[in-house]
Amino acid sequence: MVFRKLHLDAVNRAVETADGVAGKSVNVAKVLRALGETPIATGFLGGVHGESVRTALAARGVVLDFVSVAAPTRQCLTVIDQEGGTITELVEESRPVGEADYERLRSVVRIDDLLVRRCSWLYCARMALHISTAEAASGA
Repeated sequence: MVFRKLHLDAVNRAVETADGVAGKSVNVAKVLRALGETPIATGFLGGVHGESVRTALAARGVVLDFVSVAAPTRQCLTVIDQEGGTITELVEESRPVGEADYERLRSVVRIDDLLVRRCSWLYCARMALHISTAEAASGA
């Protein structure tokens, strides 16, 4: 949401709003797709916001292999104050997911799995690993 000037403790009316999906791995998948690659996006998604992520990524042609969970996908609101030149992020706290959900995710991203063998890059939360063509072919 963009505001000409943000006033604390007052009603503020945005001059511009935009909806979208984002997050570390989602952003990487969107950029790779825009560059002509065929990323496979995975992780945890739940609830209405999770479905929004699925819909938006599918519309961009990103291959999806997310684990559906009971916990809703968190949302974030970016507040831009044009006069102050500031950007503030309001981020919902993530809700925990169960051990069974983690096991399902582990089965999706196992290195010896066919899914990962087809990848040239593997992005996991805070790190990206480049997998050479030879490594991908051998499953190493």
